[in-house]
Amino acid sequence: MSASSSCEWRLHLLAGYLGHPAVAKLLSVVKKILHHDILLDAMNSVLHMNREDFKNLSHEGFVWKDRRMHDLGNYSYVLLYQCLMRLAAHESMHVAMKFIHIGALYPSMEMKAPPTLTSFSMKGDLVEVALALCRYTGTAIPTVLVKQRVAFNALMVEYEKAVANVFMITFTSDYGYPLLKHLPLPDHLAKAIFFANVVVSAAGTKQYTGINTQFHRAVREAEDSVGFFA
Repeated sequence: MSASSSCEWRLHLLAGYLGHPAVAKLLSVVKKILHHDILLDAMNSVLHMNREDFKNLSHEGFVWKDRRMHDLGNYSYVLLYQCLMRLAAHESMHVAMKFIHIGALYPSMEMKAPPTLTSFSMKGDLVEVALALCRYTGTAIPTVLVKQRVAFNALMVEYEKAVANVFMITFTSDYGYPLLKHLPLPDHLAKAIFFANVVVSAAGTKQYTGINTQFHRAVREAEDSVGFFA
């Protein structure tokens, strides 16, 4: 679907010969983040601090790259949040329950929460809290914690590259990288990414036809959601 005359999403390519390796790489990075202790620490922090402290701490979260602080943007963080929630349901019941508890505390952080500015902000804030927990790596910090924090930051840099690769394959535009107004809703894009991975795995099985139908429905929903941020 075209977002304008000068740009176009081709999310069906997520299951293609170029798209699927990019999807597999992205999900492999998300899986590592899911099982990282820093994420669990961030989730526990969110569950046990008040909303004001939660928000204030999120303001200190940045990705360190080339010795400089970088903000990957709230869209990138919310997309990660949605991917983590979907993956947790299959990979870690413990983390999945943490997401359920967070959603009970803050309904706007549920997977299917309506797409509002509050929902996007709070989901992105959780990832920024995780990054904030990594901000100190000096000599006064125990070596084991420094290694954890450096490793988590490296995963976030890897995640940024993996998302950029997915966009490069599925998005064409005069602008190059999609602007915010060109992006699908993060939960819709996460769903399309996950179905792309499943449909390739199901090739040659009796379930393929049904899964392929679900994949293309997810693609249409994602492409139809473009423009929400305009």
